[in-house]
Amino acid sequence: MVRSRPLPSAIDFNKLIGVVVRMNRPDLVISLYRKMELRRIPCNIYSFSILIKCFCTCSKLPFALSTFGKITKLGFQPDVVTLNSFLHGLCVEDRISEALDLFDLMAKTGCTPNVVTFNTLMNGLCREGRVLEAVALLDQMVQNGHHPDVVTYGTIVNGLCKMGDTASALNLLRKMEESGIKANVVIFSAIIDRLCKDGCHNDTQIFSTK
Repeated sequence: MVRSRPLPSAIDFNKLIGVVVRMNRPDLVISLYRKMELRRIPCNIYSFSILIKCFCTCSKLPFALSTFGKITKLGFQPDVVTLNSFLHGLCVEDRISEALDLFDLMAKTGCTPNVVTFNTLMNGLCREGRVLEAVALLDQMVQNGHHPDVVTYGTIVNGLCKMGDTASALNLLRKMEESGIKANVVIFSAIIDRLCKDGCHNDTQIFSTK
């Protein structure tokens, strides 16, 4: 298709790149993208979104950064799905400060974050031990009218348990259940493990039966 005449459209390219992405062959994706650039085959925002997601998933962050730069240079407005993929890639590479900068940029450009956005950032913060910042982000999330899910609460509860703040973890568990969200085995396991480390073996029985 890349060598065909006339040049394939962005839609054709999206279909082709989508197939290659599903093959889990980032090397082919990069090769194909370079050929498209050399032949000046136009890409649209969806094309770039596919590429960024592929590069971030395959830990090819430099390519994702380059592609993101081209998006802004061409005047495209990346959507929340594209930015979430980019945020995930940054957090996986422990570049949480850059991820937070991108999060701030989303607000300035009018791109509304969703629960995936917040969950990604909270997980990245907790991975770096910045749990209190993750808690503050949870408060910001709720204040802005977004609804945390079980992943949101699980991430924060696990982070609080790891830092030894059992009281805050249990308090957050209570708030979660009051909001109608049921805790899963991951959350209960984190709390039980923390209680055991605290020497509260009797309290663990309460959660073991849930």
